[in-house]
Amino acid sequence: LQAFDLLSRPTSAQALRKYLEPTYLQIDVPLTGPQWLAFSGNQVPDSTNYSFRVVDALSPAVPLTLGEHMRGWLATATEQAHYSFTLTADSVLYFDDLNYGYGSGLFFTLAGPSGVVTINAIINGDYPAMLRAGEYRLTVATWGDLDYEFRLTNLAALPTATLNAPITRSFDPADETDFYRFNAHAGDRFYFDLQNLAEDAWGVRWELLDPFGHFVFNQWIGLSIGDIETMTLNHDGDYTLVVIGANTFVMTPTDYTIQILPVTYETVPLTLGSVISAEIGAIGVPLRFVRP
Repeated sequence: LQAFDLLSRPTSAQALRKYLEPTYLQIDVPLTGPQWLAFSGNQVPDSTNYSFRVVDALSPAVPLTLGEHMRGWLATATEQAHYSFTLTADSVLYFDDLNYGYGSGLFFTLAGPSGVVTINAIINGDYPAMLRAGEYRLTVATWGDLDYEFRLTNLAALPTATLNAPITRSFDPADETDFYRFNAHAGDRFYFDLQNLAEDAWGVRWELLDPFGHFVFNQWIGLSIGDIETMTLNHDGDYTLVVIGANTFVMTPTDYTIQILPVTYETVPLTLGSVISAEIGAIGVPLRFVRP
């Protein structure tokens, strides 16, 4: 089987299409009244057996504490874990997948006022999203017999990072994700300086999220590819720099040092015909020469 369509009328256009995984699917019925499920195959010549059940009830959910690691174990493909939480205001939440990396076989479904979002656990399966205020339900499903771990973080609740000073941390465990929140105005310039990273580190990356949860940049980092050159930010509000450890089976702790540098232009008087000598005080800080 490839997919199924949920139809509000047997002759109507599809109201919802889901591509199938061999696990639990949670959907919101868009209209009241009779519903039809239409299953479609994947056009292979061999026949395929399938089974399903429709459950008109919600399983009990465990309260989810934002910012805390949530762990558990699922024994079979028909078993799911359910978590619930409430947002009192519109928020940017960051889903941090702390599992096995590529092909972990875990599936996460988040349902609430913003609709239903399915998050497949891919390599470094991290997912920022702007969510409306209201009640939410997160469901964890699997192919079967897997433990899981994840963290859902409200970026607005993070402490403010220190600017213009080196920040040294360790990925311990190696798949740790660290957050650095800072405030900026539209037009502000910043330089992101990678000062140190273990030579054997790989699979590490960093991301910058704007106040709406959109990526400003998303880049793998290492000693040969690191610094983000001076960039201009486009919005007022809180930005979040996310530094992500290697989500792989190699679980060696890794040290790193970064610096978040606001960039301001230093103005130096320019005299035509004379030799100009000046000093750049820090990485990413340009000089601007102005004729009086």
